[in-house]
Amino acid sequence: MTFNAHASELAVSHLRSLIDSFAGKRMLVIGDMVADEYLIGRPTRIAREAPVLILELQEERIVPGGATNVAVNARSLGAEVFLAGVVGDDLPGQNLRRAIDDLGMHQDGLVTDTTRPTSTKTRIMAGSSQVVRQHVVRLDRVDTSDVSEPYKGQIIDYIKQVLPTIDAVMLSDYENGVISPDIIEACIPAARALNKVIVVDSHGSLFRFQGVTALTPNQPEAELTL
Repeated sequence: MTFNAHASELAVSHLRSLIDSFAGKRMLVIGDMVADEYLIGRPTRIAREAPVLILELQEERIVPGGATNVAVNARSLGAEVFLAGVVGDDLPGQNLRRAIDDLGMHQDGLVTDTTRPTSTKTRIMAGSSQVVRQHVVRLDRVDTSDVSEPYKGQIIDYIKQVLPTIDAVMLSDYENGVISPDIIEACIPAARALNKVIVVDSHGSLFRFQGVTALTPNQPEAELTL
């Protein structure tokens, strides 16, 4: 075995051990909960009034997106997941809660904010089960204003309650109003004082997150910061 092959084998073994170590860990995911809605239709013809496809709706479903997608990934690795954020008093919010409950994640910190809609990203897909489905268009229904009181206060109270009991905190910021300065101030200093792992995935400025364990920007997000 060459040195490079041996090093590669050791790296893979190390990664597997890290993945296995997720099992049983308790993770608090704070952030923008998003309902990813898929409307899937079979193309039937071109509309007479405009050069657009007419789709015959065949399937519609909502899956966890945004911070809830992060939570689903952690759950799939065996972590016990606690969620903190908001959903609206609407059908996407109800469907998102149902999906979260089906996966066995804790949603006591998921507040229903009656003043705003659940962040929803609707993807319209064209195709059938026998062909590759094409993504035609996406419609976003998002309120980007900061979460208002008393809902923000409820989230902060929940964060303070569960922080001592968890192993790691994940802040998932899609700039949809949850990760405000008040939430950051309530979470990061307290988590640091308790020696918790703090990971941030943010679509906004990374300079807001001082003293965290890790940041996970993509290239454009990193370039904006640098």
